[in-house]
Amino acid sequence: MRRLVLLLLLCWTAGLCAQIDQSLVDADTLTVGSRFTLILKADFPLESVSVPDSLEDFAVLAKDRISAKGTAPYFKITLSPLKTGALSFPGLRIKAAGAAGDYFSNGFRINVLAVRAEQDSVLRDLKPLRVYPLQRPLWLYFILPLLLLAFLIWILSTRKKPAPEPEKTTLPEASPPLLPPWEIALKALSALEAEDLLQTGDYRAFHYQLSMILRSFLEAHYRFSAQEMTSFEIRNSLTGLRLDSSSQIFHFLIFCDRVKFAKVMPQPSEISVQLQWLRQYLESFRQQTQEVSLVPLG
Repeated sequence: MRRLVLLLLLCWTAGLCAQIDQSLVDADTLTVGSRFTLILKADFPLESVSVPDSLEDFAVLAKDRISAKGTAPYFKITLSPLKTGALSFPGLRIKAAGAAGDYFSNGFRINVLAVRAEQDSVLRDLKPLRVYPLQRPLWLYFILPLLLLAFLIWILSTRKKPAPEPEKTTLPEASPPLLPPWEIALKALSALEAEDLLQTGDYRAFHYQLSMILRSFLEAHYRFSAQEMTSFEIRNSLTGLRLDSSSQIFHFLIFCDRVKFAKVMPQPSEISVQLQWLRQYLESFRQQTQEVSLVPLG
């Protein structure tokens, strides 16, 4: 009895499998990413097809149930291989409308070709580059900057340069009139008397400047280096000039040297006499200048 039941069950299962008709479309030369179609048909309407989650070698792109007049509804499954080589596709569980049991499609194997050799590491385009409607040739992007640069250079070269402004001529400042040596000496003497050197007891500094006032005048007026000479050398130079005031000048310089070098402390009356002589001596040159200017010409 058990053998009879088992035999009937095997016959029924074989009858179910034999009733599913499957076919492959565009599966002759497959590569990775290409598409092919699995069609599942039967004499009775098919309700659903289950694709296992463990499917890794194929991608299911579409699963359509087709209903057409004169034929029972069937399934059209679009697949794409993800690997190269010999790949196995498993049988699918199929449910039929009004049937209590499930049907199964047959598994199959396909060969997916490699696009390039295994040793080839260079990528190649499968299709030519697509040209867009507004796309310009590549050389144009190099020519346009050069043309723009040439245009800018032309604009800058043809631009009129502003006329140079005339240089402003500045007149030299009028230099103050040169003072005669005697007038310079008188101003220096007045400035020395205005200082507080005698009141503070700095006799040496006072008589040093007093001597330099006379020496600077002699050097500027008579044209010899009186500032670098000793008092005796100045006397010899003045003697050669045959001046009437040579002895008085030498006496004044010796008086100043005694205070500078011998540290003699003169009396205020002596200092006053020497100052008065020096001022009168310098003022005498003022009178000589006035007399020269009053001489009639011609």
